[in-house]
Amino acid sequence: VNEEEDNEAEDFAVEILTPDARPVALFAKVRIIHASPGADNVDIYLLDPALMGDVTGEDAALEDVAFGTVTEYLSLPEGDYDVIVTPTGETMAAISQSISIGNGMVYTAIARDPEPESMEFALEVLVDELVDPEPPLPL
Repeated sequence: VNEEEDNEAEDFAVEILTPDARPVALFAKVRIIHASPGADNVDIYLLDPALMGDVTGEDAALEDVAFGTVTEYLSLPEGDYDVIVTPTGETMAAISQSISIGNGMVYTAIARDPEPESMEFALEVLVDELVDPEPPLPL
């Protein structure tokens, strides 16, 4: 194994995440994972689409988020949002994506590096599966 391969292996990590199994009918829950080792710390904005992705003068929903961070769930009213991810303290978007969320739903959004054939960072939005666990089998 060469030194470069050793360094790449050190960057790899596996983390098992559990969803918040308590959906609330009055709002949606959204957590964000910074899974882009190619990006520095970021600010994350959740904006009204009418702003057309302009973060100027807007407050970030999450600030200075480091690679590997799994945020707490944010409680948001249902609707459409532009998710804008910028390098911390900057206004140029590294990710700009529209999402629609519904009350009573729980989501995980993953900010990740570009696919090999692409140059654009991306946001994967998943609906957290909220199922009751199987009861243990009797011994």
